[in-house]
Amino acid sequence: MTETAVRVEIRDDRVPDAKEALALFDRLNWAKTAHRNAERFQAAMESSWPLVTAWEGARLVGICRVIADGQYTAYISDLAIDPDFQGKGIGAEVVERVLRLLEGYDTIALITGVDKYEFWEKFGFTNFPGAMMLRHW
Repeated sequence: MTETAVRVEIRDDRVPDAKEALALFDRLNWAKTAHRNAERFQAAMESSWPLVTAWEGARLVGICRVIADGQYTAYISDLAIDPDFQGKGIGAEVVERVLRLLEGYDTIALITGVDKYEFWEKFGFTNFPGAMMLRHW
């Protein structure tokens, strides 16, 4: 458990309620999550590891959800920080916790927008143009 300068608690031992997480995604206007079923997403979060969250009291203000094979390969599926809490270092704290938990993995992948490259490069991620294929509904 870590507390940031803005009094947000970073945790890797608490799975939020799916409705809380989906409400956070809604505040970010994420179209990709608008269709998600809360029951299915709850199961997805419970199957994810690591799952790192940021809380202001009882309010979920950040989440990073990862899918990993347990040894070598991990995929960062979601990183979401509440718009009211962006620019305060919370995303960096969450990612740093995730990367500590994934220490020893040789491949950590993610999909991100071009406007977020600079953020991810701070953590050692590199753009591999043309290397990603995606089948998305």
